[in-house]
Amino acid sequence: MKRPKYNPIFTILLYLAAAFFAIFALKPLDHPPGSWTVTIMMLGLFSVFYLWALLRTLQARDEQRAEAYKTQNAIPTPPRPELEGTAYGLTPGIKYKVVRSFKDFYGNSFNEHEVLTFKEQHFLPYHGGYTIIFVERSLFLQENTNKDILENFSEHIVKLT
Repeated sequence: MKRPKYNPIFTILLYLAAAFFAIFALKPLDHPPGSWTVTIMMLGLFSVFYLWALLRTLQARDEQRAEAYKTQNAIPTPPRPELEGTAYGLTPGIKYKVVRSFKDFYGNSFNEHEVLTFKEQHFLPYHGGYTIIFVERSLFLQENTNKDILENFSEHIVKLT
């Protein structure tokens, strides 16, 4: 079931209703001494309306952020020419071929002529760890242990044309 579109006017009306109930509950002249029933009911209605309005406001904010995130991540950034042939120059959705067999940090073998489709990558600065995720499987490299592969990345993996 699709949710109705956010209406800011309705949310403003909810806030106004909450304010009305708060003012009515706290106005001491209208209530006879010792009668707290009306005050408690008005504070209860204030709480319900205020919470309803607040939740609608937070939901609208979250939907805007989600839409902005989708828009921001929908457009892949083109690779920079100076990064071509490095672990940072890979482009999502592009196929790459292993031209020289090697083993990654965990001992996984990547054999010559293997074709991999790049998906995404992550870098963990504290450990100097690179995680390069291909659709078929992942490649794990570490700055010190796999220094040769990282410095000569284009001698191990090349883009298919």
